[in-house]
Formats: sequence, C-alpha cells, structure tokens
Amino acid sequence: MATCRRLARTPAVMALVATVVVARAAPTTRIAVVHDEWYQSGGHRYSDVMTWTVLREAQTVLPSLVFTTHYFDPSSPHRHQLHDLLFNSTRTWAALVVLGGCRVQRAVARAEEEEQQQREEEAERRTEQPPVLYVSSEPCRDFPQHGENTVILADYPVSKRFICLTWLLRVWLTTTLYLSAHSRLRRAQPSSGTFLAEEEMYECARGDDEPSQNSLHHMLQGRTLTIVTIHRPPFTFISRGEDGSVDTDTASGMDIDILNLLQRRLGFTYRLVYSYDDNWGSKLSNGTWDGMVGMVQRQEADLGVAPFTITLAREEAIDFTFPYYYDPSAILIPAPGPIKKVTAFLDPFSSEVWLGVLVSFLVLGPTMYLLSLDSNYLYPHNQAYPPRRTTVFGYYWMLSTSLLQQGVVYPMTSASRVVFGAWITAVIALSCAYTGVLISFLTVPRVYEAFSSLSGLPRQTELKWTFRRSSALASLFLGKASEGVYREVGAPFVTDESDLVSTDHEGVLKVLEGSHAFIKEKSYLDFAMLEEYHKTGQCSLALVRETFFPAAFGWIFQEGNPLRLLFNKEFIRMQEAGLFDNWREKHWPNTKRCGIRDPVSFTKALDFQDFGGPLAILSVGYILALMSVLVERFWKNFRKKETSEKSKMTRDKKAAAKKTILAELTRRYGLPEVEQKAVSIRKGTASGKVKKGSSERREKKEHSRRDSRKCPHHP
Repeated sequence: MATCRRLARTPAVMALVATVVVARAAPTTRIAVVHDEWYQSGGHRYSDVMTWTVLREAQTVLPSLVFTTHYFDPSSPHRHQLHDLLFNSTRTWAALVVLGGCRVQRAVARAEEEEQQQREEEAERRTEQPPVLYVSSEPCRDFPQHGENTVILADYPVSKRFICLTWLLRVWLTTTLYLSAHSRLRRAQPSSGTFLAEEEMYECARGDDEPSQNSLHHMLQGRTLTIVTIHRPPFTFISRGEDGSVDTDTASGMDIDILNLLQRRLGFTYRLVYSYDDNWGSKLSNGTWDGMVGMVQRQEADLGVAPFTITLAREEAIDFTFPYYYDPSAILIPAPGPIKKVTAFLDPFSSEVWLGVLVSFLVLGPTMYLLSLDSNYLYPHNQAYPPRRTTVFGYYWMLSTSLLQQGVVYPMTSASRVVFGAWITAVIALSCAYTGVLISFLTVPRVYEAFSSLSGLPRQTELKWTFRRSSALASLFLGKASEGVYREVGAPFVTDESDLVSTDHEGVLKVLEGSHAFIKEKSYLDFAMLEEYHKTGQCSLALVRETFFPAAFGWIFQEGNPLRLLFNKEFIRMQEAGLFDNWREKHWPNTKRCGIRDPVSFTKALDFQDFGGPLAILSVGYILALMSVLVERFWKNFRKKETSEKSKMTRDKKAAAKKTILAELTRRYGLPEVEQKAVSIRKGTASGKVKKGSSERREKKEHSRRDSRKCPHHP
C-alpha cells in the first residue's frame, strides 16, 4: 500500500489520470508489438497469458490504443527486412514494443540503430524516430541492454511481474506518446525528465526499504572500493611488498577476473588490502570477529573478495553473495610408495583362499589313504602280485608334488584316483590364477594407503592430522554442534590447539615432513601438489580418494549492504553465461600426473625386494637340506660306532670264553692234550662239518687212552 501511495503521487501518475479523462476524445494511436515464439497471442503459457492480459489492460485504460502484432521468425529468410517493416516512412504506428528473447531483441535493436544512422546521414528532415520499449525474457550478453528502455523480466519476482509490467506499460505510453512526444528513449541519458523503464519497474517490484537497480548503479559510478583479500590459489594470487601492501596490478586468479569484469560493467575502481592477521575470520570469545570477516564487519573494508566458505555462524555477522563455486574438502597426505614386503608372494590370494587350500590338503591325505586300504583293488589290477600299500605320508607327498606341478604317483584305487583327479583340476586353476595375479603384482607397482576416507583418519596411527585455525573447517571440527566423525577428527584439538596451523603453506610443509595429513579444500590441495611437482619433479603429495563437506564459496559484505543485490544479479548472469566454467579451466591446475593415486600403467624392473619371499623360502630349503645331511651323517656315524662296539664286545667275550676253556682244559688234562683238543675244536668249528656224536666218541676214546697211561695197574 505504501508503494502504491508513493507511486500515485508521481508526475507520471498524474499525467496518466489526465490522459484517461481525455482519452475518449483522442485520435486512434497504433502500437506495433514485435514478438517471437516466447510470447504468442493464442498461447496458454504463463508468459503468453500475462503479456497479452497486460496489453488488454492498457487498452482498457487508454481506449484509443490499437495494438498491431508482428511475429518475428528467426529462421525466416525475410528476417533482415525488419527495418523496412518497422521504420518505413509510411508507417502508421506511433511506438514499438518488443517482446521475447535475445534474438528478437537483437534484431529490433539493429534495425533501430540502422534507422538512427540513416537519419544522421540524410540531410532532408524526416519524421521523428518512434520510441521503443524492450521487454526481454532473459539477459542478453552479446549486445547492450540499457535500463532506460529495457526491462528484463527474469530480474523480478514472478508474483510481481504482472502488476508491475501493467503499470510500466501505462506509464511508458503516457509519458512517451502524450506528455513527452519528442523524447528519444534509445540511449537517452538519465535526467530529471526522462523515462527510465528499469527504474519504474524496480520501483514497483521492490519493497519500501530496497534501493532500485538504477540507484545502485549510480552509487558505484566512479567510486573506489576498498577490498580485503588473501592469497588463496587458484582463486586469488596475491603478491605483497615489503611493507605488506598488495600489488593490485599483478593480482590474478578466478576471483580477480570476476572483480575486473564487474569493474567494467558497473564503473567502479578498487584497491586491494591484505588480511591484517592472515586469517579468514572466526568468532572470538568476546563476541567479535578476527580476520577478513572482522574487517568487513567493522567497515574497514567495503567487501571481501576471496573464496569464503558460507557458514551459518558467519552469516550472522556479515552477508554473503550468491555462491559462485562449490568445493569439497579433501585430505593431503605424503605420497604412498609401492608395497614391498617379504610375504608379497602370498598376496595374490587372500588368507581365506590359502586357508582353504591348506584344509583341502590336510583332508585329502587321510582320505586317499582310507580309500586305498583294500590292496586287492589297487591300480593296476592285472599284476601277479598286488602292489604294496602306501602310508598317509606317501599320499601327502604325492599331493605336495602335484601342487608344485611335479609327478609322483603311488598305487591308488579307483575312488582315490577320482579324488586325486579333482585335486589336480583345482591345482591347475589355482596355478593359473596365482601366476597371472603374481605377475601383475610384480610388474605394476601397488601403493599403500593407510586410510581412504575421513572416517579412517582417526582410526589409523601412522599419521597425525591438522587443519587451519580460524577457518570454516575449524568450526566444523571444533564447533559445539559437531557430531560423528567430525567430532572424532576434532577431539585431539579440543584441549590443545598447538598442532593446528596458521597458514595453508605451513600445513603443506607438515605433510612434506611425512608426519601429518592436512585437511583443506580440494582446489587448494590440487594447486599445492602441482606446485610441489614443479619444484622437485616428483609427486611427493597425494590426495585421499574420498572427499567430504562440499562448501559453497561467496564474497562478503557488511550486513545489509545493498550492493550485495547488484553483485548477486551480476553473479547469476555470469553463471548463466558459463563464465565461471571458463575461468575454472583457465586457473585450475592439471592434476592428472599427481592426483588421486590410481594404479599406474607402466612396468618396472623387478628388484631384490620383489623376490624376497621366494628367495627366503629357497634359503630355508637350503638350510633344511644341509641340516638333513648333517643329521644323516651324524646318525650313520653313530650307528656305525655302535655296531663296531657291539662287534668288539662280542669278540672280547669270545676271546675270554676261549681263554677260560683253555685254562680249564690245561688244569684238567695238561698242556699237550689241551692244545690238541683246542686244535681239533678249532678245526671242527672252522669247517662246521664235525658232528656232535662223532666228536663225543672221539673224546671218550681220548679220555680212556689217557687214563690207561696214567694208571697202568687199572684193569
């Protein structure tokens, strides 16, 4: 209501009221309406119904108006004859309204410029050039659209387009055709008596406390803005002098390109200042803000130009522009090296597969032994004598040799042969799979990753981690509302923040030392990796695979600063024009060489560490073989010595027995007989042919002969 009362007191409204009174007596006035496919008289879309309803409303207020429509077809071969149609000397219309997109707007603007040039070149006097009102459905970047006679409907809320466009058309017709018939709207300079289409439209659509777009443009014309910034590649590349001042001429980056384009469009100049404490801005315990946020809040700078992360806490202190870029956070770590370990030859199969092979091996030995117990059915069956059965260890040996692709076969039954055939088939499949995977592991280097996401960071012990204090990530990890993995990451710094870094460069240096991981937005980490590669020629840094916390970036203004609305409008136009994508391709580093570590596609020479496991097994085999030889020799010598000792003991016993016998014989029979007896015993023993009976008879004869010689008187 306040807006309507204010508009009702304007001179244009008073003129409109006066015109309505005399309209019925006025002659007929023809208005040409040039439109494209976006606005059609028979269409049912909102834009069609709204636009033609506006024209009928204007015709109701001004009955003398007659609207003549002309459809512009951009594909028609007669589209270049638009100048002859609209601006001929025999035209019967007094004003022109252009409805539609950029093509019809551009075509009518060219025809109008051509008409103006002809008027300047011709000496004869011609009729006055008619006024033109451009109602564009979209902003057109390839030709100028002037606020004095152009309205872009996309700049205004949908709820206010109908009533405000109706009001604009009435005021324009009244002002140009009746009150100021000789005014020229095209490229007219704003003045106290000139109709400004954008100003009138904005006055109708805005609230009572919002400035108009035109007034914002005038506010920036010729003004020098103080802009606070910080070095944050690839958005801002800032060089500082010895006194800390910023060299504006050498500043570059995506944000600087945006700023320079806004400078050309809006007509302001600027000077850059650096953050006094090299921080972005965080809320202190006393409720104030440090860093660039504090400088803008205290009006030490008009705005902050840098990729500020839009957060709720900062929004309470300053105002953000439209987000122009979304950047996820990532984790920078030391570049992981290839995996080299003694047990690398076991890596082709998982522990479950190896366990399955071992269990199968242990079970098949007794199984084959049990199936081969009946020797009558051992293969082959046509032998004269059945083969000897094999022990369990023999079947284990056969399974082992087949696993190593060697050939040892023991007697088996048909059932055990079927089991052994299944084992051979599994061994062939396992061998082929193992060989292929092992070759790929040895020729293509694999990298070791301690963790692959933010959730794995607090659960590993190889690296500490850090992030920048007074940053959006610090608020994320250390804020009171932090939950889950964010709270786990920030837990070590709740009581002690000494391990946090003050600059991004300091965080990168900690990563290069190999002791820390650095958490930062991915765009900066990409640039840090590329910069380190250019310095050393090596990929010393790497990124963890998973990203998190996609942050929206925007510029900052003082709370309630109306210039933010103007910058937002320009940001949206740049985004629709694709300029943000072009600047990203221009300033973003190429991280294909040192990006997220994927398996590389080049081969390498195999070194000693690649064969450490097999060589270790071979060495153990040699040692076991040597120990086996030593044990066998020791056992053989021990058995030989034991056998010789037993043989000597046997000989000693025989010699002692012989002496005992000889002594007894000498005592009883005398030495000669004893020697003969001993000789006969030796002969008999040596020949082995003396029978027991004959020897006894000879012995009795010998005894009787001796007795006869000793005792002759005996009968």
